[in-house]
Amino acid sequence: MIDYEGPQAARIFNAPVYQTPQKIASHLPDFRNVLNWMPAIIPGKDGRYQTSFYSSDLPGKYIIEVQGITANGTPLTSNTFFEVKAKKSEKK
Repeated sequence: MIDYEGPQAARIFNAPVYQTPQKIASHLPDFRNVLNWMPAIIPGKDGRYQTSFYSSDLPGKYIIEVQGITANGTPLTSNTFFEVKAKKSEKK
């Protein structure tokens, strides 16, 4: 048997916002394992949707995974990768 909670209430996804110079310069660790969550995307007439989000400063290869269901009930899935490269050290 598997203990299953069943449907859960919708939650608000909290992501960092870097709007001040202090937050931009901050080097606090980013321990998120989900960088962005958007439960309701409605693409444009061309079928595309554009978004932006802050990634971790930790160098590495990350996956972008999109899962959804079309208006007529067809499931869809797609994924791609992006890479965060190490910052070059600043010369003094």
